[in-house]
Amino acid sequence: MDGPATKREDGAVPRLCLSFAPLDGAVRGALADIHDHLAARTDPDLLARVEIALAETLNNIAEHAYCGRDRVAGEIAIALHGSSRSLDFEIVDDGREMPGGSPPPGHLPQVDGVPVDQLPEGGFGWHLIRRLSTGLAYERRGGRNHVTFRISA
Repeated sequence: MDGPATKREDGAVPRLCLSFAPLDGAVRGALADIHDHLAARTDPDLLARVEIALAETLNNIAEHAYCGRDRVAGEIAIALHGSSRSLDFEIVDDGREMPGGSPPPGHLPQVDGVPVDQLPEGGFGWHLIRRLSTGLAYERRGGRNHVTFRISA
């Protein structure tokens, strides 16, 4: 699979590129690799936001883009560019297209008056991604999904 570009248009070389199958253990492993790569040179608050936004994005891809598809044969690729204060991500997968051709709006589920034991387990991901990032963009190109966003300190 052609993953994220290894060189951006401005000539900057990605700080990190990796790819993996959309399996639970592989997603956790990719998140750990990214954490290890950034931990020593990134603001802890920025790193925490990166971890949340990436976990939500990657889990959405694994759960929804590859739902009913062969996850073992699938692939997710990530390119990370930036500095210790601002990080740009490009995530590419060959799973299903996002419904409506764009990321969900990220409205929070209605929880007022809902008993604790009936609170929803999901529905918060796109809200978190949108709150933690800027420049969120999605494009379906060549049968692949391309999601980009920036997280800044």
